[in-house]
Amino acid sequence: MYLLKLECIGDNIKQMNKFYSKKLDDITPGLGKLVIGSMPARYFVAEITGLDDKYKFARKFLKPKKDYLKANSVGSRGIYAFYLLENNKVYDIKEPVSWGRSERYFCKIEENKLIKIGEEEVIRWLKNT
Repeated sequence: MYLLKLECIGDNIKQMNKFYSKKLDDITPGLGKLVIGSMPARYFVAEITGLDDKYKFARKFLKPKKDYLKANSVGSRGIYAFYLLENNKVYDIKEPVSWGRSERYFCKIEENKLIKIGEEEVIRWLKNT
């Protein structure tokens, strides 16, 4: 097992968008998405479960446990998401590294260590499972 910790930089913006979108949907269903739109995820962890025609890889998105202990007053920094990753599995990770940039990578967990791998190795791993 490996405990992955990601900082949820800008998490407050996504929460505000959700809040105001819901308020608009209360007025007219669908208005929130029309006016505000949807915001792409700044971070995620997904277990690779196979191949997919549309997205290349079939994935199961993991739900994090969040820690707000070190959050600033508006929730834009200091919120952390924790994911428990299992040995002998492959993951697709999107991790915010600054306000304007996220890093996306594949990794596997071996002997309780996170090892970054390339797309070719993900495909080889899928063929061997």
